[in-house]
Amino acid sequence: MNQAYRLPEGGCIDRSSTLSFRFNGRHLGGHPGDSLASALLAHGIHFVGRSFRFHRPRGIFSAGEEEPCALVEIGRGAGRTPTCRAPAVALSEGLEARSQNCWPSLHTDLARIFDYSHRLWPAGFYNKTFKWPSWNVWEGLVRHAAGMGLCPTEADPDHYEQVHAHCDLLVCGGGPAGLLSSLMAARAGMRVIVVEQDRQLGGHLLRENIHLDGKPASAWVREVEQELRSLPRVTVLTDTTMAGSYDHNVTTLLQRGHETAWRECLWTVRPRHVLLASGAIEQGLIFRNNDRPGTMLAGAARGYLNQYAVAAGNRLVIACNNDSAYQTARNYSEQGRKIVAIIDSRKQPGNDAKTLLGQLDVPLFTSARISNTHGSKRIRQVSVQTLEGKSIGHFGCDLLAVSGGWAPRVHLLCHARGALRFDDKLQCFLPDRLPAGFSVTGAVAGVTGLSATFASAADQVKAISAGLGFKAHPVHQPLVTQTALEASSVEVPPLVSSRYRQWIDLAHDVTLTDAELAVREGFAPVEHFKRYTTTGMSVDQGKTGNLNAFLALSKLTGCPVGEIGTTTFRPPYMPVTLGALAGRDTGANYAPKRFLPAHQVHCALATTGDSEGSSPFGDYGGWQRPDYYPLPGETPQSSIEREVRAVRAALGIFDNSPIGKIEVRGADAAEFLNRMYINKVTNLAPGRSRYGLMLNEQGIIMDDGVFTCLDEDHYLVNTTSAGVAHVLRHFERWLQCEWPELNVLVDDVTTQWANFT
Repeated sequence: MNQAYRLPEGGCIDRSSTLSFRFNGRHLGGHPGDSLASALLAHGIHFVGRSFRFHRPRGIFSAGEEEPCALVEIGRGAGRTPTCRAPAVALSEGLEARSQNCWPSLHTDLARIFDYSHRLWPAGFYNKTFKWPSWNVWEGLVRHAAGMGLCPTEADPDHYEQVHAHCDLLVCGGGPAGLLSSLMAARAGMRVIVVEQDRQLGGHLLRENIHLDGKPASAWVREVEQELRSLPRVTVLTDTTMAGSYDHNVTTLLQRGHETAWRECLWTVRPRHVLLASGAIEQGLIFRNNDRPGTMLAGAARGYLNQYAVAAGNRLVIACNNDSAYQTARNYSEQGRKIVAIIDSRKQPGNDAKTLLGQLDVPLFTSARISNTHGSKRIRQVSVQTLEGKSIGHFGCDLLAVSGGWAPRVHLLCHARGALRFDDKLQCFLPDRLPAGFSVTGAVAGVTGLSATFASAADQVKAISAGLGFKAHPVHQPLVTQTALEASSVEVPPLVSSRYRQWIDLAHDVTLTDAELAVREGFAPVEHFKRYTTTGMSVDQGKTGNLNAFLALSKLTGCPVGEIGTTTFRPPYMPVTLGALAGRDTGANYAPKRFLPAHQVHCALATTGDSEGSSPFGDYGGWQRPDYYPLPGETPQSSIEREVRAVRAALGIFDNSPIGKIEVRGADAAEFLNRMYINKVTNLAPGRSRYGLMLNEQGIIMDDGVFTCLDEDHYLVNTTSAGVAHVLRHFERWLQCEWPELNVLVDDVTTQWANFT
């Protein structure tokens, strides 16, 4: 289990112990704090999976939830989980992972024939191919080939929980902006919930070689985290994803459990204000064979080096269109790795990058681009040319680190119906119109530079505090004594259209040729383009491909990117398991049985008859009610006949307790019900009842029943047994949305009242 690519020191891992795991049957080792991806890279393993459509070799591309390629299956049997992102899987003792979407093995996949015959499967081929002779002929084959992983067939053995919470401020992101914001808000007395999707707080502070106040940034992170966790009005949730944002700031969070009795917990949070400090996602570059294993985002390569002490390669070529990738050259050079060349599509790098180059002995090629990559299942060489197409040469390498700019994580803002604008300097979409109760800070707001990030966070919290009625508490903003280079300006290189494939969306195997075909065939509007090419429709939802797709669509149509716009971002931001959505509402709790107030009396009367031995109880809308009361020796039918004769000849008592009952109270209760019923309500005296008919807005009968005036401001409304939930929702919608000025409260009290006729 020799970890040949593990650095001898550094990183946020625990070297005092070793974790053993298996990948594709091979026994390997890592350390607590590792992700599955970092542990694989420590052993020099880049090739981990196959692509969706063409089953091409794919490697680890990123270091976070945006991973489009390294999708693996975890566990076995009932606990098996398909399509997990290797960078987001926490390494644990005995973990078992396997490549998916390949047969019979990762290195020998017979479905690779689709790649060799790719000209038969262009974008939109499924809309043209499967019409003749009929869909029924093709359905079985298509369904067999569809999907990335196999769903488990056994019952899920895991336990899931759900939590509802309220807070003054919900902070999405535990990076520098999120930590400073949370600390300021907490000291101001707010109830704060901090959400970080990684297992550790710190964000990119852990992935960069940054110093604050003369100390490693990780020391500042630990100090802030310790204070936050010590405050009673602060909840810190790590390994938790903010999954969706809905009306009235209602937000869902998916928390993953470690060493807990539950696997996942779904939080529904109702914050007074939401602060997005979610950062940005680095984008790739478009060139021939840009999907070969060993091609990785430059920021991810730095992250594995600084956070996990893993060098993703020993000989690097760096290709970029912004300054941030130069930091990768610095960090890997400091660890004794060879930087073969830096390929920059701009005419000149920024001033900070020039200063860095003066300290490094690294060849720089400007106004240049990668034209091709070479190698079998791991990159071995890259070809470089000028932007005009003139060859510069070939460079041997085992890692190609690429950076095509950064795309802010604006997804959650868009869930809440926020608007975006395109920024020409950063070449990305930034927040424009913010929904009520939302603020943004840090990289998601387009702020570059760590000092500017801290200042932006402080300003946002001051404004939020004033709006919520709190007095902002000043917090020391750490002095940045060593920082990383920022993507302060981005220049997108021109596209080179060719007969060779250049990948836009790595998750769904979408190429630049597919984009050209979509435009030629009239699918240029961005939503049509998305569906025709399937760009951004895979498991990563376009996190590393959408921006390049929009830029390419702009170049192909001649329309400015801002006018092209974006596709619709919908929740969830990351997949949410069905188990987490169900929580404890499974098995007997899925549809709990409801018992009548006199259930014990019914049980005593409903002794089982001798003839058929069947239970007289039936399920009626969830209520357990007896159909008959059999006497010894009676069949169900004879028992029913006896009861019918008794009722017709003498008397019967009917337990109608399941009938719906809704209490309506308040000074305007009579006026409200007068609007709800076609009957007149305002002249009903206390102690009297009246039959009522309820219509919907189309004049169609929706329910009927008797309503009783218990007092001048107190009514009891009876509905049909099956209609009580619908009527209650109907009442609440009108009170909340149409007539909020009415002083009325409604409550379902069906189970609190018995009803006998």
